[in-house]
Amino acid sequence: MERDAEDLQGMRLPRGIFVKLVTVFLVIGLLPFIGLSVWTYEKASSQMTSTVIEYWLVRQARETAAHLDREVDGMRNIIQSWADDPLLAEHMTTAANESVLKNFLERRRNYRWDLDLLMIVRTDGFILAESTVDSVDPLDGKYLNKILPNVDDREWIELGLKAPAGAETRPEVPVSAQDWHRSALIARARSEPPPEGYPEDASAYAIGFAATILDRDNRRPLGALVGLFSWKRIQGALDRVTTRFTDPDDPRRKGSRYPSGYPFLFADGRDTIIAHKVPSLLGTSLEHDHDLGLFRDQMSKAAYGSYKYEYPPGTRKISGYAHCRAKSDGGFSWTVGVGINGGEIYADVDTLRDFMIIAALIVTGLVILLAAVFSHRITEPITRLIAYTETVARGNLDTRVDIHTNDEIAVLADSFNKMAEDLKESNQRLIKAEKDAAWREMARQVAHEIKNPLTPIMLSAQQLRKAHEDRHAAFDEILSDSVDTIVDQCEGLRRIASDFAAFASFPKRNLKPHDLAELVETAVGVYQPRVQTDVSVSCGIRTPKGLKVVIDKDEFRRVFLNLFNNAMEAMEDGGRLDVRTVLAPDGRVRIEVKDTGCGIPAEDHHRLFEPYFSTRTGGTGLGLAICKRIIQEHNGTIEVESEIGSGTTFVISLPQAETQPT
Repeated sequence: MERDAEDLQGMRLPRGIFVKLVTVFLVIGLLPFIGLSVWTYEKASSQMTSTVIEYWLVRQARETAAHLDREVDGMRNIIQSWADDPLLAEHMTTAANESVLKNFLERRRNYRWDLDLLMIVRTDGFILAESTVDSVDPLDGKYLNKILPNVDDREWIELGLKAPAGAETRPEVPVSAQDWHRSALIARARSEPPPEGYPEDASAYAIGFAATILDRDNRRPLGALVGLFSWKRIQGALDRVTTRFTDPDDPRRKGSRYPSGYPFLFADGRDTIIAHKVPSLLGTSLEHDHDLGLFRDQMSKAAYGSYKYEYPPGTRKISGYAHCRAKSDGGFSWTVGVGINGGEIYADVDTLRDFMIIAALIVTGLVILLAAVFSHRITEPITRLIAYTETVARGNLDTRVDIHTNDEIAVLADSFNKMAEDLKESNQRLIKAEKDAAWREMARQVAHEIKNPLTPIMLSAQQLRKAHEDRHAAFDEILSDSVDTIVDQCEGLRRIASDFAAFASFPKRNLKPHDLAELVETAVGVYQPRVQTDVSVSCGIRTPKGLKVVIDKDEFRRVFLNLFNNAMEAMEDGGRLDVRTVLAPDGRVRIEVKDTGCGIPAEDHHRLFEPYFSTRTGGTGLGLAICKRIIQEHNGTIEVESEIGSGTTFVISLPQAETQPT
């Protein structure tokens, strides 16, 4: 009973009612809360946050695009106003006045700090004067096509040298198609090496304008005034937008709400980055370098808008964008983008989400606690009853339920106790009936098996007595035949008694490792002399040399002799007995005993190893049953494969010595 009490305490009992109560409470209380929380979060993230931020980013992009357009207009207008100065037209035709022209350029270049180069070029491409920052190799006195052998580098300047003759008004100032470029003019003046790749310093790039210089009558072009502005002017305009993001919302506080915010600028194809707060991104492609071709396509569909994407992968971003003026309207067809990380955009919403998650966990804990309190009072008697039921199922019919309540559980407990008492009485009667039936069956089987040999013994004895009384002339022959018959039948009786004793006994085994090949060869050797008669016996050992199995040698000798005798009896007209051992892929040893006898019907295969079942008239039906019990108690298996007319194969599987417990 103490053992049963321990089993009751350690038993894992079902908690179905507890689970159901928890489920009900969760459905009633937690799920609506979670649904409301998710709805609130989605509304806050999409309408209250995302929409507002997207609108603000688009507005920043449009304002920045307008500011860049004004910067471009300012550069164009200042070059145009200087080209209109009558002093240029007056002194361009006189070589002696080159110093005047150079002073003219110096004064004006110093007027705007972001001008890297001012240059006056005649219509034939001859450079009359130039003013360059950090000039090492002055360009004046040289021809444009010699300095810039690449047509693309000087094409925008040559537009300013080809105003139509007879023009009534000054032509529009040509604008470089290479608005963001490494200036070969500045590189030549500074004796810098040819540019390679995309430098990270914004001062390495330039934006150029060329205005036509006409004579006093505004009819004949004399040349062009060329100005190269540093790209720092454009980058600086974007840097001022970055400063807006980094400044705190409240001057009395430190830090900013959106420190990741920054603007960036794309060339007219909306793919190449020409301005960015990260210098290493200059010159990179949205599609090929950043896999953001969809962003580029989105910017091409509308004059302004917003776009959500991930860059780098795993980092959410939202960007607003806006187009600068097109080239046809005097601009460069740039596109301004203003981006910010999603983590900062949704910081407040994520805080709300975390709060909701914590609240949901607290509610879940309260639900489970309440369900545990209520379910314990309901399920405790039931779980005890289940535990007692499991104890009864394991065979302890003395178990009684001790539940003292005034509800239906008490009635169920009383019914259980009465059922256990009835089961105990029924089990005792059943055991007695089974024992009586077993003894009766054993007596009937023994009587049946003994009766068969007694009949020929009795007939032989009667024949012997009658021959003696009659003084039969062949008495000696009759005596010899009768004695042989009696001896044979007595041997059969001895074998029957031995089989019954072996089936009913539980011998003490002597388990030792034995060489498998030696064991099989010894068992087969008893039958080798019959090779000269009607049955051929062969033995094939295909297991590694020295492979051992842990068995009782005497018991397995009985197994082999039983199987070999069955095979011999199945081949009354002669045949072949093959015994083979192999090592299976799973590491176990297989012993196959194959004969070429008459075979066994398929419907009898599953009954071959049942006690008292035999396919022979004189068999006890215990031989194969004894074999199977011996093999199974050695952690092995035995199977049969047979077809009528094709013979029978018995397959024994045993573990090797190193894997079998001793």
